[in-house]
Formats: sequence, structure tokens, C-alpha cells
Amino acid sequence: MSARAGNAVYLKKLRMEAVARGLCYVCRCRVPRPGVRSCDECLARVCSLVHLHRAMSLRESAIAGGQCGDGRCGAMREQLDKTACNACLATNAARRRKVKKS
Repeated sequence: MSARAGNAVYLKKLRMEAVARGLCYVCRCRVPRPGVRSCDECLARVCSLVHLHRAMSLRESAIAGGQCGDGRCGAMREQLDKTACNACLATNAARRRKVKKS
């Protein structure tokens, strides 16, 4: 058995012991709501990661299709070597200059 497989078995054992004690399956320290194995904090973290991965996927598909990857305008990019349209590039550059100045 490899070290990685052994570690997975050990982690699963810890998680099952936590569930048996009425604790969260993921963090093993907080009490979840009845009928759920994970606490609200762990569920929120997983939910935010799912949304992040979905947003990244949408951005990548927009860029692959020649659209602005900024996520707000959806315009076609004028410069295909850039990931955003010229208007969004200018807006982002102005925002960075403002932050850098202050």
C-alpha cells in the first residue's frame, strides 16, 4: 500500500469516528445540523469553491471564444493576445493607477 493510499484510509477512519461522535465530517470539530454530515462553515466553503470553479470555467470559455474575459461586458476582444477588450483593459489600468497612487 502506498503512503498516499494509507493516508486516505487513515483520513477516512478519522472522519467516520467524527461522524460517530456527532461532529462535522470535514473539519471534525463543529456540530452539523441534523441530517447533514458537514457543518455550515464547511458547506459554505465548498459552495464558494464550486462558484469559483464555475466562474473560472466561464471566463476560460469566453476567452477561447474571442470574447472579453473580464466577465462583465462580453464584448469581442480587439487584441487576441490579450484576455480582455480594450475598454476593460483601460478601465482596469485606471483602477490600478488609482490604487497605486493612494
